[in-house]
Amino acid sequence: MLRAAREQSSSFGIPEKLNEGLQALQEAFRYAHDVGSEPWEFAVSMLRLEQLGFNPSDIRWLTLRGLAEHAREVTVQGDDGRQFRATGNLTFCERTCVVLTDFVASLVGRQTIASFMRYHHTGCKRTTGGDQ
Repeated sequence: MLRAAREQSSSFGIPEKLNEGLQALQEAFRYAHDVGSEPWEFAVSMLRLEQLGFNPSDIRWLTLRGLAEHAREVTVQGDDGRQFRATGNLTFCERTCVVLTDFVASLVGRQTIASFMRYHHTGCKRTTGGDQ
């Protein structure tokens, strides 16, 4: 069974084109953790991820795999901290920002997400609650 999971994981793979964007997401998560802040304070904008090679389908895929979450930034001048509002499950706008899920960030530790996913089967799939 473990062998089948490893084979599934290796065939799953994360496209290499996502490496830079995943590194940016991981770095943002680490910064938030380092200063005791919510990950959303360091959320990476969709525009920045697109500059790093992502497209909307990549974000949808990461979301459905349970690796990332997204929301629309609604911060206005004078707000104390960044503010976000959930959007449709797989819809984005120019103010969409992305963070890693706590679950995935805790599994990865200091490895890059891409290298972690190449060598470990995480079972990361979106759930509706309950067991994880």
